[in-house]
Amino acid sequence: MNSRLGKIYAKALVMIAQDRHEEPDSYLKSLKQINESMSDEMVKLITMPNVSTSIRRDIIIEISNKFDLSDTLKRFMIFLVDNGRIDKFSYIVKALGEICDKLYGRISGTAFFAVDISESDKAGISGAIEQITGKHVTLDYKVDSSILGGIVVYAGNAAYDGSVRHLLDELKLELSIN
Repeated sequence: MNSRLGKIYAKALVMIAQDRHEEPDSYLKSLKQINESMSDEMVKLITMPNVSTSIRRDIIIEISNKFDLSDTLKRFMIFLVDNGRIDKFSYIVKALGEICDKLYGRISGTAFFAVDISESDKAGISGAIEQITGKHVTLDYKVDSSILGGIVVYAGNAAYDGSVRHLLDELKLELSIN
């Protein structure tokens, strides 16, 4: 339900941006900054049922001013408060990110390694995934001690497993067939 509502509001934001000849990515950037800066306590405060709508509005207006939001995004945030949907904000931002990624031909993912790797190796891996997918790739890089060696990448809806364990499993399967 939450992700479905997030997608509905995100699609509406994209349509508004396009109608205004603005970039949906700029909306995403602004809303991501707010989403990342809001503490759990702040979210609890603006979603508590015993906090009046006028106080919630004041908080959202203050946040909007702090982040210098456009009038469109400020009205959107107030709309969420007035309609009791501010608790869906993080889902909206996530859905807007997914829509913008599709719109701009981007994918994101995570690459796992047994040990930390150099920046040039990271760039090479991103480049290889970009060649495979034909899209701009943004990867998070993480060390995973369960990987014996090699790399495992999850990007978009695909997994690329170049780990030693995977290669050994393939070799074991091939030897058992022959």
